[in-house]
Amino acid sequence: MNRKAFFKHLCCGICSGVGLTLLSNENVAAQAETEESKDDWRVGFMQKRFNIFIRQVQSAVDEETRDKLLEAMGRSCAQESESHYIKFKNNVEGLLAEMTGQWLEKAEYHSEKNEIMLFSRETGRCVCPFVKVGETATSFCSCSKGYQMQMFETVLEKPVEVVIMESVLRGSQRCSFLIKT
Repeated sequence: MNRKAFFKHLCCGICSGVGLTLLSNENVAAQAETEESKDDWRVGFMQKRFNIFIRQVQSAVDEETRDKLLEAMGRSCAQESESHYIKFKNNVEGLLAEMTGQWLEKAEYHSEKNEIMLFSRETGRCVCPFVKVGETATSFCSCSKGYQMQMFETVLEKPVEVVIMESVLRGSQRCSFLIKT
């Protein structure tokens, strides 16, 4: 094989290899998009079924029982993520500083009134992946209430009362809570 033919053959081989690599990478990307689409479909499916379940609970049990069940769910969720806030035991200011900037727009601690106020960012979205705004029943906010109760009772080492002041599920652009210590 002469030099010119060698380089032509080499170039075709390299270009074919690069082309196959690019095509296979496109296939990988397309497969990843397909997998991602499946996941997106699953999330929507899960949200829809969960919302049906919450509406069934809402119609099948009295309001007090429903709220206790949802608060228990929120408490359980908070217990699972306890490692994020346990380090702030007896340091509510530290916890609020940590939360502000992450998911809160602002937090206020009024020690003289024994009150904490939390204001999430105005996104019109709920942080819970179960929630689909416009479909999830407003009663599901009791889950968030339970989460806040568990977190602040752990940090403060005493019972708290949580009042939902604003809620995305109730038409606001954000959620806000009043924690009475």
